[in-house]
Amino acid sequence: MSENRQNRQCVSIPADWSLPKFHLATQVQTTTVICNTTRIQTGEIVGLEYTKPDSYQVRWQGIKAGWSYIIKVDPDDPWYREEQTLYVEESNIRDLTTAA
Repeated sequence: MSENRQNRQCVSIPADWSLPKFHLATQVQTTTVICNTTRIQTGEIVGLEYTKPDSYQVRWQGIKAGWSYIIKVDPDDPWYREEQTLYVEESNIRDLTTAA
């Protein structure tokens, strides 16, 4: 992480990685399936992780290549007590700040 001239923090992403679709602090809705139950939850993105296509996790653990997000679940969510944070693939996220 580095700082630019306007005192904002910046992150450099390698050229061979895709850019993330969402950014930190975005309010989102996620759809996950846990124990055969589909859960639709809301929360805020508090972390991002990129998994390269040739990584061990993709080849041997069945994790999808690309961006995954750590979502802090809204405390008013009915599932909050069970899952305070979620690790969610990009395809299971909808941005609530741009939703009509």
